[in-house]
Amino acid sequence: DDGGGGGGGGARQRQMALKALSDAARVDPGVLEECKAMALVRGRFASDPSALVRAAAVELLGLRVEHQRGIAPVDMLLASERSRDVAAIVRDKAAGVLARVATVARGCARGGGGP
Repeated sequence: DDGGGGGGGGARQRQMALKALSDAARVDPGVLEECKAMALVRGRFASDPSALVRAAAVELLGLRVEHQRGIAPVDMLLASERSRDVAAIVRDKAAGVLARVATVARGCARGGGGP
């Protein structure tokens, strides 16, 4: 088991795949739009049985917020849902995403487009 609530060794591989995608997105934010990567993150990984995989998926949402200076409604809903996750690590990641959204929103309200 991966220690994250299920999925075994496959969960570790899924977590590592999401980490690799996060690393790539830090270098080139456009990679999240390639090959329907975010659709996969939203549809599969965000509801994975493993808490570590769900946390990695939520972290990717946070990267999108940083790079796009905003959040799509579907991603806001996903972050809100994950803020009530059974696993503390997922809730913490979701709280971070929602805090980034609030920071970006404050910056936009001031006319600055972000912090």
